[in-house]
Amino acid sequence: MSSYCHTGELARSIEPDRHRLSRLSFVLDSLRSKRDVTIARPLPSSVWSKIIPQVGEMEEYIANGLVAIGALSKARNELAEGRSPESKEHYQYALKQYGKSLRGINTAIEKGARGCPRTALIACILVFCIESMQGHQASASLHAANGVNMLLDCYEAFGKPLTPSQWKDSISLDADLSRALTELDLQVLYFIDVRPASYHITIKDALNCQLQQCMPAVFEDLSSCYQCWQLIMRRNLHFIDIARKHLSRPEPHNDDGRAFSPTEWDDGANFRHNNTPWGSADRSTCFPAEILAERDIYLAEIAHFEEASDAILKKCMTAPHHTEEFHVAASLRAHVAANTIRMRGTFFADEIEYDYLYPLFQTIVTCCTLVRPYFTTLPSGYHTNLGILMPLFEVGVHCRNKILRDQAIAMLFVDKQYREGIWDSYTTGFICKWVRELEEPWRDKEGLVPMERRARLMGLNVRCEQRRAHIFCAQGNGLEGGVQMKDTIVTW
Repeated sequence: MSSYCHTGELARSIEPDRHRLSRLSFVLDSLRSKRDVTIARPLPSSVWSKIIPQVGEMEEYIANGLVAIGALSKARNELAEGRSPESKEHYQYALKQYGKSLRGINTAIEKGARGCPRTALIACILVFCIESMQGHQASASLHAANGVNMLLDCYEAFGKPLTPSQWKDSISLDADLSRALTELDLQVLYFIDVRPASYHITIKDALNCQLQQCMPAVFEDLSSCYQCWQLIMRRNLHFIDIARKHLSRPEPHNDDGRAFSPTEWDDGANFRHNNTPWGSADRSTCFPAEILAERDIYLAEIAHFEEASDAILKKCMTAPHHTEEFHVAASLRAHVAANTIRMRGTFFADEIEYDYLYPLFQTIVTCCTLVRPYFTTLPSGYHTNLGILMPLFEVGVHCRNKILRDQAIAMLFVDKQYREGIWDSYTTGFICKWVRELEEPWRDKEGLVPMERRARLMGLNVRCEQRRAHIFCAQGNGLEGGVQMKDTIVTW
């Protein structure tokens, strides 16, 4: 029997005595040593190396959740190595432990665990990891959003401003745990987000206040650079949500006037123009002047960040490619480029405008090529932070340079098991591949895809655990004008 099973037996029979707690601590340490590589944030963090294991020693349902993650990691490893029977055994054991964890969480909630935000938020992180590792993207996104909402409620209950350095003393939240929860916000913002505009306005304004205090003229170290960029990226995405929900766009129609309203999949991740940042405007869209002015302010702030971070990132990019500082620096450059594309692309009236962003696409492909070998060879093929998949998606869907697009899509198909939180590598690859297949037959002798033949992603239904996705696009009909709605179901 595998080591995590022994851990599960201990967690199942945990009692409040030193001997059992000592034994549980030992096996959690062994789990931790294997898990740090796969789940930890880009920079050193005590969340998985210290905080969660410590709470697991005191709360049985947290220990059960940890064991479930260990078993799921083992199942993914066995499946990748072609050992299906062993993988199923580990998977079933993971579900058993997860069930115990959920029952414990529900019991704790009934007993008022919300009064202990630290434990409740740790439980939320574990559930997010387990759901996303299973391929339940919609559920994982919902739990991530609930965790961030819970965090906000906790801070407001204590009358605290949204500044992490001031939160932790009053509500017993470690700074690393606060950042881990707020990073889940990025998973929601870059995936499916149905939170109301009022929520986004509150968070955006709070992040703006925080950025006024932490944006230097020049960054002296990589850690502060990384943390500041996380704030900027989150603020920008909350702003995009506000801008998107400012408008009421009708469902797309074919040339004959028929509405295109695809059926949503039960329990699937169903992407539409009103719940994801990947949509863009059309020629009939008219954004309010204040929204456009705010966009320009944030784009200028991105430019300031690039200038302030240039020296430290250049220095870190000279480090050996296997080092943490190199990975963080390269990832930051890719994320800055991707977020700039998203900030501009949200307001583009036509896909042809993405052609002017070629240098940004090139930056993404270059940086992701450098770090991909180190990211996709993680033991379980899973970690919770955004890495290369989101930037590569921008290239695969919006870049019409054949060389860059082909390179980006090829990277997405390297590892079938690779996942970054909610983001699944193969699912992302198939979406980009289909959009490319729609456009490639129309590429002209100069290598350009004509404006009137470009495809725009309009929606998705995804069931990762069933390995299938339903993709919808609107593609131009050519010089005669108009668009045609197209869809396909892909499986893998």
